[in-house]
Amino acid sequence: MQHYDIVGAIAFARINELQGINNLVDDRQLTIKERLKRICSRNSLPPANWDQSKLSLPGKSVRVSNQKLKATGYQFIHPQVVV
Repeated sequence: MQHYDIVGAIAFARINELQGINNLVDDRQLTIKERLKRICSRNSLPPANWDQSKLSLPGKSVRVSNQKLKATGYQFIHPQVVV
């Protein structure tokens, strides 16, 4: 997803008077590890490595879907992650 999708989805939601929560996320969401791996690879850097036992923010990852937004007719310009 790119900034074009963010602006486009906001405009679409306003024009079509969408109600409720509509998630603006990629079709395939990357984990933090996958995203960092792509960023490092693209920038010719060694893979990121960290000690997960020392993470400062405990929590859990939650996946959300963009299907409700797509069901309204919105079409993403970039439906896949661009990293």
